[in-house]
Amino acid sequence: MFQGSNTVQLLKSLYGLKQAGRDWNDLQDKIIRSYDPELKRSQTEPCIYFKITKECIFIISVHVDDYIVGHNNDSYMKGFFEHYKKHVEITISNKCDFILQMSLEWDNDKLYLSQNRQIERLIEKYNLKDSKQTFKTPMEAKLNIMAGPKGDLPDVPYAQLVCALLFIARCTRPDILFSVTLLC
Repeated sequence: MFQGSNTVQLLKSLYGLKQAGRDWNDLQDKIIRSYDPELKRSQTEPCIYFKITKECIFIISVHVDDYIVGHNNDSYMKGFFEHYKKHVEITISNKCDFILQMSLEWDNDKLYLSQNRQIERLIEKYNLKDSKQTFKTPMEAKLNIMAGPKGDLPDVPYAQLVCALLFIARCTRPDILFSVTLLC
């Protein structure tokens, strides 16, 4: 039995608490904005920060605790990361090969996005490796998902599979976007 009434206030958020994500977002926003008053947060996409002047183009894309930085001014970037290191521990990589379930392949001045690894995981997860059904186009006009005996359809959680395909179609496979949207 407790005697009296005591309250405790946490000085920082704990991982796993409901507000931890919001607290982290607030902290990283404060750190980023405190570096340079000209560094602005996009009003339409709050995970994008940018500074665009004649001398400096600096763009940061934030996803939880992963950042992609594009810039044309090495000294500004180095200063930004030195400032950031004063507040939190960070690791810097000069090349981004994978982000948001997308593989990035660099070829001189071109960037290729792919989600092959995610597609292969879906095929394995839903045991569709031996599926023999093929179509000439992503969705033939006569395809009717509701027709035919149930035995012809693979035994998979339909909604989960279609939602996973929707993310893939939206990011890197616009050729299947109409089909997947229709199936949704």
